[in-house]
Amino acid sequence: MQCLIKTLTPCDSYQQKAQSAHGRITNRTTTIYQRSLNDFILDDDWASYIKTVVQVQRSTDVFDTKTKQYINRQETAFYLSNHNLENAEISSRYVVQHWGIENKNHYVRDVSLHEDASRISPNIASYMSK
Repeated sequence: MQCLIKTLTPCDSYQQKAQSAHGRITNRTTTIYQRSLNDFILDDDWASYIKTVVQVQRSTDVFDTKTKQYINRQETAFYLSNHNLENAEISSRYVVQHWGIENKNHYVRDVSLHEDASRISPNIASYMSK
């Protein structure tokens, strides 16, 4: 992905206002790429499906209660879409909504189904395939 990002010109970019919650201050920049993606996708089967690459750069200041200071954490995430997403602001909302759904779903499953308390071995698939 880094090769793709260095080579292509973004279609759109959006910088979200800083959000503060749960002892964190998060700044997000969302950038979308669409042109000439097929040149970078080596698998021909996948090349026809990927229409947009969404890059989200997050800079998060996390409050450390022991030192009473904020610690900066930087990360970059890439998302692939089979839709032509032309607006970085809307793409940013899609990513945030996706993780909201993901987190709520896991909370419900953990609490209701006690998935975190599961005693099943993580290597169960290897035993079942024999």
